[in-house]
Amino acid sequence: MSPQNKPTLEEKVERTVAEILAPAFETECAAQVRFYGITEDGKAKMGLKTPCGNCPRAHQTIRQSVEVALRSLIPEVEGIEPFYL
Repeated sequence: MSPQNKPTLEEKVERTVAEILAPAFETECAAQVRFYGITEDGKAKMGLKTPCGNCPRAHQTIRQSVEVALRSLIPEVEGIEPFYL
């Protein structure tokens, strides 16, 4: 946590992904969601893996679902920058 005991955006996202999003997506659709940092423009760098392999439709669905969930929990996030594991 930062010196003033106020979590940074990166700390908020890291905790939210670890405690809420990753377990929920693993349970609901067997997808893996990992957080890798915040870009300079405020986007969360997210690693995504679906059980559907390289299906573009599955990746787009997961990407949109993760972005909507994350932005609803942490409005300061400008979006996500996904890459596929």
